[in-house]
Amino acid sequence: MEMIVLDYTNFITTEITRIPIQFNVIGYDAYLYSSLLKSGETNLLPLVITGFYNYSGPMEINAIDLPEGITAKPLLIQFKGGVMNVDYPVEVERRAAISRQQLTLAFKSGGMNFKIKHDIVTTPYEK
Repeated sequence: MEMIVLDYTNFITTEITRIPIQFNVIGYDAYLYSSLLKSGETNLLPLVITGFYNYSGPMEINAIDLPEGITAKPLLIQFKGGVMNVDYPVEVERRAAISRQQLTLAFKSGGMNFKIKHDIVTTPYEK
C-alpha cells in the first residue's frame, strides 16, 4: 500500500488541509534471460516476469518487428503474481541471417502495456 499526501487550499479562508490518500500500486516487469537462437529450430526464450504489489491476471506476450526468417505467435498466459518463468516459443528458419539483432517483446496486462528490447544472436543451422 502506497500513500501520498495532497495539500488542499481553501481559497476563501486560505486554510491549508493535508489529505492522505492510500492506493495500491500494481505492475510488472520482465527480463529475457537468454538471447541465443538456433537456425532451423523452435527456440524457447526464457523470460522472467515479476509482479509488483500482488499483481496477477491474464497477460499477452508478443514479439514485434522480428527480423526476416524469425516468427513468433502471441502467447497468452495467466500471470499468478510474484516471480514467474515463461518459455516464449520463437521459430527460426534455416535461412535466417546469422547475426546479432534486436528483439522487441510487448507485454499487455491489466490495462498496462510495456516493451523490452534485447539483443539476440542467431546461430547457423546444424544438421
